[in-house]
Amino acid sequence: MFSSQKLKERRKKLGLSQAQTADKLGISRPSYFNWEIGKTKPNQKT
Repeated sequence: MFSSQKLKERRKKLGLSQAQTADKLGISRPSYFNWEIGKTKPNQKT
């Protein structure tokens, strides 16, 4: 199950910015930001 809070915690634990994380995942920065604030969530392919 997807958790935006766990996503944010993991990113911070790795010492990455939202932009760095989005770049590593190959997604847009706004998309990653929306995942992290819980506005949207990744689809099954992601």
